[in-house]
Amino acid sequence: MKSKLFLVVAIMLIGAGISLGQKEKSEKEDAPCPMAEKHHFKGDKHLGPHIPDLTEAQEKQMQTLRLKFGQDVLPLKNEMKEKEARLISLKTAKDIDIAAINKQIEEIGQVKINLEKKHAALEQEMRKVLTDEQRLHFDMRMSQKDDFDGPEKRMEKRMDKKMEKRMEKRLHDREE
Repeated sequence: MKSKLFLVVAIMLIGAGISLGQKEKSEKEDAPCPMAEKHHFKGDKHLGPHIPDLTEAQEKQMQTLRLKFGQDVLPLKNEMKEKEARLISLKTAKDIDIAAINKQIEEIGQVKINLEKKHAALEQEMRKVLTDEQRLHFDMRMSQKDDFDGPEKRMEKRMDKKMEKRMEKRLHDREE
């Protein structure tokens, strides 16, 4: 009898533990990410740097600006990826044409310039929507752009730094 009672209590405790674990898991999923507040996430959408005291009207204007920006730059980003793929093909061809490679690099550079110009225009349009205090906060955050680079960009920068250090070490080793 005692063993059956013990078994029933054990099963109830295990069941309670499982249900509590599931409740904690769902609460964690519903809880906002600490980074969300810092970078002003809403749902799954990244809205850029957190700007204090945005009104609903300002948020709506910012969202409209971001949407238009996204629509404008998507074709440019696609074009750049196509040009980068073409560059890889040119660089890995059996017969290398350095003039074609250089031309492709210049075309990629022009697309990057156009993207940067559009981004600068977006920033200026966003600044117009803000109050003086908000603008100051926005400008300070945007001057620290590394904080807003995506994970691919951050990784690319780390890889570039590692490669640079390796090259410096190799040069140093050759000199000795």
